[in-house]
Amino acid sequence: TSWFDIKQLGISSIDVFENSISKEEVDDSKQIISKCMEDEIKILGDSKRFFIGGFSQGCCMSLYCGLGYPEQIGGIICLSGCYFPHTTISSSNQKLPIYYSHGNDDQMIPVAAGRYSCDILKKAGHDVHEEFIDCLLYTSP
Repeated sequence: TSWFDIKQLGISSIDVFENSISKEEVDDSKQIISKCMEDEIKILGDSKRFFIGGFSQGCCMSLYCGLGYPEQIGGIICLSGCYFPHTTISSSNQKLPIYYSHGNDDQMIPVAAGRYSCDILKKAGHDVHEEFIDCLLYTSP
């Protein structure tokens, strides 16, 4: 299963990626994930104790949903994915801790998209711990 359709594989840049996804499906998935976040935060009793993370599309959605969540969360764990340029960052999540890992030899999501994502997140003021791993293909460490 997937969170959204990708209309084109072998994407070479973040701009091409942004134009090759179904934004409607991304937003539909955000509604599902946001509901899960709300339910988990109710159990935890404090949104700052909540962390979200994912691999590949899950990484993209974690950034999209976590950064846009209306309450401050604990942080985001990102594995081999990227930041959607159309992401809205809520005022509550302006300076989140973010762990980001990506394989330098990822054949599905180019490492350039990962580096771009980290640069954008750092420029936005987030505390990004990035790890780009040599000889790592499309997989989580």
